Amino acid sequence: MPVINWDEHEEAGHFKPVPRGKYLCQVVEVRQKTTKDGNEIWDVQYEIVAPEQYAGRRFFDGLAFTPKALGRVKLACSKMGLDTTGTVDLEPKHLQGRKVVVCVDITPYTDRTGRIVEKNTAAYSGFIEASSWDESATPAAVGTGASGGENEFSEENLPF
Repeated sequence: MPVINWDEHEEAGHFKPVPRGKYLCQVVEVRQKTTKDGNEIWDVQYEIVAPEQYAGRRFFDGLAFTPKALGRVKLACSKMGLDTTGTVDLEPKHLQGRKVVVCVDITPYTDRTGRIVEKNTAAYSGFIEASSWDESATPAAVGTGASGGENEFSEENLPF
């Protein structure tokens, strides 16, 4: 019989989040859903491309199609290189495979067992063109927008 010290092992399904910071990401999946209120929301799955030590890690973000949240959807789409002028019939396939720099945050949530755990999320206004990615950047070097400017993100920037 194996002797196991359970305190040395995390349960499957709980991944330690990547540090807060900016990451070059690629959209790998977009799932359309409807909220209880009947609004459309897209669950967007991002895969980190760089920096290399976090490449392959994934996290989710929601894009809500409500009047209040459409500015965020427009920001994300424009930073992914989509044309955000005029009228468009936006479909999940338009985001698929797109690269974007995402300002990643860490958010606590309660899992289905009632434990409070942490997950990565995209900051509310945390999208930057992929062309601005600096290959020498590390999450710690770019931090949480401490350099100032339009790419800064924090809870204070949230519209609610």
